[in-house]
Amino acid sequence: MIRAAFFRVVDASDKAEALRLAIADNSRRSRIDIDPAVFSEVPGSPFAYGLSAAFRAKFRTLEPFEANGRLARQGMASSYDFRFVRLWSETPCPGRETEWVSYAKGGERSGFYADLNCVVNWRDSGRELKAYAETTPGTSHWSRRLSSYDMYFRPGITWPLRTSRFSPRPMPANSIFSVRSYSAFTPPGELPFTLGLLTSSAADALFKVCLGRTNHPEFVIGVLKQLPWPSLNPDDRNALGRLAHEGWRLRRSLDTTSEISHAFIAPALLQVDNLSFAKRVEAWAEHVDAVQVELDRVQSDIDELGFVLYGISEQDRRAIIEGFGASEDNDSADAPGGDGYGDDMEDDSCEVVELDLRRLAAGLVSWAVGVAVGRFDVRFAIGGRPWSAEPNPFDPLPICSPGMLTDGDGLPLAGTPPEYGLDVSPVLVHDPGHQLDISLRLRAVFDAVFGKEADRWWADIGVALDAKGGEVRSWLGKGFFDYHLKTYSNSGRKAPTLWPIGTPSGSYVVWLYAHRVSSDSLFQILNDIVIPKLRIGERELTQLRQDAGTDPTASQRRAIDTQERFVTELHQFREELEAVAPLWAPDLNDGIVIVLAPLWQLFAHHRAWSSELKKHWAKLAKGDYDWAQLAMRLWPERVVPKCAEDRSLAIAHGIEDVFWVKEKASDDKWLPRQIPATPMDQLIAQRHSLATTAALQRMST
Repeated sequence: MIRAAFFRVVDASDKAEALRLAIADNSRRSRIDIDPAVFSEVPGSPFAYGLSAAFRAKFRTLEPFEANGRLARQGMASSYDFRFVRLWSETPCPGRETEWVSYAKGGERSGFYADLNCVVNWRDSGRELKAYAETTPGTSHWSRRLSSYDMYFRPGITWPLRTSRFSPRPMPANSIFSVRSYSAFTPPGELPFTLGLLTSSAADALFKVCLGRTNHPEFVIGVLKQLPWPSLNPDDRNALGRLAHEGWRLRRSLDTTSEISHAFIAPALLQVDNLSFAKRVEAWAEHVDAVQVELDRVQSDIDELGFVLYGISEQDRRAIIEGFGASEDNDSADAPGGDGYGDDMEDDSCEVVELDLRRLAAGLVSWAVGVAVGRFDVRFAIGGRPWSAEPNPFDPLPICSPGMLTDGDGLPLAGTPPEYGLDVSPVLVHDPGHQLDISLRLRAVFDAVFGKEADRWWADIGVALDAKGGEVRSWLGKGFFDYHLKTYSNSGRKAPTLWPIGTPSGSYVVWLYAHRVSSDSLFQILNDIVIPKLRIGERELTQLRQDAGTDPTASQRRAIDTQERFVTELHQFREELEAVAPLWAPDLNDGIVIVLAPLWQLFAHHRAWSSELKKHWAKLAKGDYDWAQLAMRLWPERVVPKCAEDRSLAIAHGIEDVFWVKEKASDDKWLPRQIPATPMDQLIAQRHSLATTAALQRMST
């Protein structure tokens, strides 16, 4: 038998020096002598020199994970996420359960629970997506890109591909999983305890042994399939399932404060009781600490049970904790298993519960604005509506979060019930004295929630936001959109649901709520808000000039100059609205950045966002986004002919049958029609609008 010597120096900063000292050390404390042949006992034959023979034997004596109905699968590669994937919060709500399907797409390390913040276009059973998949190089059939199609919509367990620790969590029913969000499935009833055991340190260690790497490995399904799986009696199953559910419940409870989560109910400061802002901040911090203590206990109990079930000795437990001889290299760029599809890489930042005063205050104000526009339900904060019952971890995700203003079926309400007690509007303005003034509407929400303490809360929130003069109004004008944009950006998408359009300097801003806009919204803003405000501004300017006479004082001159600039900007705002209103027809299925792209000049007061939208407008005009409904509306003469060449575009625009026909009724092969069912000129004429063409010409000048 040939034995090799291994020296453990992976923890040393100077490995060369540490290796020299270890070799010279006669006590052999850092030396392990082992027959290299034993490494083959572990799938992948990693140099796991720190583990005992009994540990390695588990790969021979225990059945693999993929047995007895347990499966591990790789999911879909959309190949074009920008087209087919959205944040769930940016899509139209009604009917989304069949059009936009929950999409597991990797994410950050978050054991037991993580919300699915993405959805994928699955209209007509994924017809458009399947057609597009067949246009990608090397793909003869869509199933080569939409892997494991038969497992879609089944509840399962999913995890991010690359993190410091294996991080499984429930994948709810009615979901689809991506190429970078591997998933596991079990026979009915086995998911809870399977999740429990997979979250254990023992399972994490076994996984990493096979991978030969402890630092940010890629937890690939090929290894999970071979992972040793112990025999579990009913008591073990019940204990693991109970602990997994408890961990899920605890972590999800913290997510009920995130307004972009399916679990959202109310902001953190409204989930603890006290009269003052400072006391509630303190109470929330104590609550988070208590939840974390319970999560640590749950993880500890699962770890201990996992070690027992796998029969892992104390020696091997220490080896697992200290590292078992796998690579500790900090460079993860060479990790195996890259798929080349360009999906977002996972990060390893566990869910952070924000305890910063400013962020907690911003979260409360953001929710209150959401109430004012009709997105969130104030009754959860004032006791007028009970909190929703906790769902099952593997239940389908709701169409709307529990904290949203919905009807009995969980769909968004178009208006408020008669007894609601607050006026809401999908359009608000920065305009003191106006009935739709955002600060006035926000203060009404504070009055409803805090009653006699509203004044003190209003002042404390203004100070906590570090706003100019400690005024909430000031932060709404200068800081709120930055906060909102960051909150509603995830998975590579930027999708704010509140849109501040206004003058170039931001001297006058109108807010629109995404889910209540229509093609008439800009006309209504123009006629009901901007033009009346312009008339008032012009009258005030005339009055200032009359009062100043022919020899104005310095202060009068400054006032006149300020008002002149304001009126000039209002004129410019009016002209830009008049230019873009005829061609704007918002369809949230396109995605918010495309919906807003024609309005990029109306966001000039926020330079970064305006530049982002301008970039997408240029791509839209160039023809890069011809799958969008907006592209067909603006450039039918360009888009319609493309539908004759690309079936996925024809499907997107509802004219597949015009240009395409099945080769045989019984198969999935489609051929272009020799002669379109409707003449192409007629199709273009049906979609052409003189008003739209004129508006486009006006925008380009």
